[in-house]
Amino acid sequence: LNEECGILEWVNHTECLRQLITLSQPYWNDLFSTLNYKDIFQPFVQLQTKCDSDIDSLVEGYQELVLNKYRPAFHRWFIEQFQDPTEWIESRNNFTRSAAVWSGVGHVVGLGDRHTENILIDTTNGECVHVDFDCLFDKGLTLARPEIVPFRLTNNMVDAMGPAGVEGTYRCTLEVTMSLLRENRETLMSVIEPFLRDPTVAWGRSGRAQRSVEVGSAITSSKLSHQINFSDHENKEASEMLKKISDRLAGVYNLVHPHREKIVNFYRKKGGGAVAKGVGSTIEDTHLPLSVQGQVQRLIDEATLDENLAQLYVGWQPWL
Repeated sequence: LNEECGILEWVNHTECLRQLITLSQPYWNDLFSTLNYKDIFQPFVQLQTKCDSDIDSLVEGYQELVLNKYRPAFHRWFIEQFQDPTEWIESRNNFTRSAAVWSGVGHVVGLGDRHTENILIDTTNGECVHVDFDCLFDKGLTLARPEIVPFRLTNNMVDAMGPAGVEGTYRCTLEVTMSLLRENRETLMSVIEPFLRDPTVAWGRSGRAQRSVEVGSAITSSKLSHQINFSDHENKEASEMLKKISDRLAGVYNLVHPHREKIVNFYRKKGGGAVAKGVGSTIEDTHLPLSVQGQVQRLIDEATLDENLAQLYVGWQPWL
């Protein structure tokens, strides 16, 4: 419900994504090398600190440090877990379709903090199950390392979808999902709109990940909140987020990189021309509604872009 209280529900027959990917690597040790998180943590952080706004150098270092050494192996888990051919293809389809639905819905409502322990897999049928919804409504963009991808669609997730990858089942399901969300736009907005006056929603807070606790600020904020008449007050941030959601349902890509100006200025001073990738949406994007197919293509592009993934928090493990 907020950072101090919530509702817990045990999800049976599930394992976190990171655990299953780790299990899938030893099946063929000669082909799929294991990448130890502890070994890569410090070099990855140093790379991000060194390159900072230099996206080109960051991607080059990211490829050398991770991508050139590590091959996705998640498809192996499905083969070993579901040895009957019919169960195997059904589980793979379940994974692909559920991942696509979560991708579409998650992007529209701004669901962030999608690291490898917040995505579970049902080990009986391969279905994706997302947990921990504290980082809703684009809170991920407020983190120290902003979560600038619309959803998680990393190499291992694509690998588990089979030889076609995002083409075929995933793309078709995502297009159907976005179409249904658009068709039921009024219903969805009516469910979200009560957040405008909901006193339990703390819009000024960021997600738990990467956050430094500011006790004094929280206490002050709590005291002030009791002085506000929530029945009449419409939170400005909530109104802006509702506008973003409405625009996304109209086909607008509006995931704005919070450090966009800093990166653009770096390239301007460098004299290398304008940076085209890794900076999120532009002003032109916010005035250009896309078709369902165009929107899905843009979302997939942004979610799989190395220029975006290399900027993410190391604990998000963008290489998995």
